[in-house]
Amino acid sequence: MEIKQIEGILGHECKHAGQHGPYTDSTYEYDITTENGRDIPDEELLPYCFSLVGREKIQSQKEWSENHGNPNSYFSGYYTLTKTPTGYFFKYVSPYTD
Repeated sequence: MEIKQIEGILGHECKHAGQHGPYTDSTYEYDITTENGRDIPDEELLPYCFSLVGREKIQSQKEWSENHGNPNSYFSGYYTLTKTPTGYFFKYVSPYTD
């Protein structure tokens, strides 16, 4: 999957990709730098974030928590997106499966 280009995004840096230890969820964490730390609407930013981890769509942590009893929802994982002074911090969590 090609990483989507969005006006205002200067770049990204992968801070972590994979498991933090044995038998743990896989996490993918990115610092996304924007021009002067500017805000970018979610409808523009999220497709860029999802493309970083090769996904078309990912449910938010809130949606994931609300559907926790649904196996399809649970094993799809979730994302969080946090505003930072330089842009955003994007995290995708894929639950551990054995």
